[in-house]
Amino acid sequence: MLKNEIFIFVCMETIPLADCTKIGYLQKPHGIRGEMILAFNEEFEESIEKATIFFVKIDGYLVPFFIEDDGFLIKSDKQARIKFRWIDSGEKARELSGSEVYLKTVDILKTEKDFNLQMLTGFLVFDSQNNKVGKISEVNDYSGNIVLTVEFSGSEILIPFNFDVVENLDSDQKSLQIRIPDGLLELNGN
Repeated sequence: MLKNEIFIFVCMETIPLADCTKIGYLQKPHGIRGEMILAFNEEFEESIEKATIFFVKIDGYLVPFFIEDDGFLIKSDKQARIKFRWIDSGEKARELSGSEVYLKTVDILKTEKDFNLQMLTGFLVFDSQNNKVGKISEVNDYSGNIVLTVEFSGSEILIPFNFDVVENLDSDQKSLQIRIPDGLLELNGN
């Protein structure tokens, strides 16, 4: 019986719920060999693709499950087919149907989609040579063209922005090092 096997495993190793993030849940079995459908929130797609261990919530415990070799396939932006080791029948897979699935929070990858550009307000901007340019006072999106308003030498300058120009972003230090277009700072009095 799957529950007894899992109980023995839970006694060996558990992980605190506070250290994990819910990424979705297990839907129905897929076939008769233990494969299941994992429904997930699309912002976790990259994290899920890189994961080798998932935590399934069973009786209040997060139980680690390892993926079989070639046991993972993204079906859409919100579903994947998954095959865990030791789950080798449709019956065992059905017992897990409806269970919440988690990843360790430290294993969740941040993507550009997750990054809110408004968070850059207040960051210090540095050029490629690590010279301080100024502080970002505003972030504007003009029809998909992102522009940073930066306090520079007593006035404001507009610096075009996209993720390709970022050389270093340090959220803890609130600093952003970017490649600034040639001549932009000279035009503005430096």
